[in-house]
Amino acid sequence: GLILAGLLATVFLAGTTAADEWDGTTVRETPTTAAVVANDYEISGGELVLDLTNVGDVAALDGRAISLHTNVGRIEVILPDGLDAEVTAKVSGPGEIKLFGEESGGIDIRMNRTEGGLGKNPLVHIHAELNVGSIEVHYR
Repeated sequence: GLILAGLLATVFLAGTTAADEWDGTTVRETPTTAAVVANDYEISGGELVLDLTNVGDVAALDGRAISLHTNVGRIEVILPDGLDAEVTAKVSGPGEIKLFGEESGGIDIRMNRTEGGLGKNPLVHIHAELNVGSIEVHYR
């Protein structure tokens, strides 16, 4: 029991450290209209940031599904005020997920969270997935 917990903690720390210090690709997307927001964003490793705070026609994102994927690294989605979000996040190996301030860490973790969703604001569906590293979705 205790040895297994120690081994799992070591694997977790090694994986998150590798993801935090990944010297791979950095992709930062900052679209200014809903039309140029892609349905899928994918890189093999590194940092993938989708900043939706400059989208001028946020209402046009209503009902859109956006997927983000990387093998090793970090995914971050930054949302503007006035845009509700339904988020599903999955880290297959060691890592952590932070959705609107709620955190979970470990191995093979999943988290679902809806922020808003009362019908007052447009609602976007976000699916973020990676093998090792961290996922964060938040408002600016």
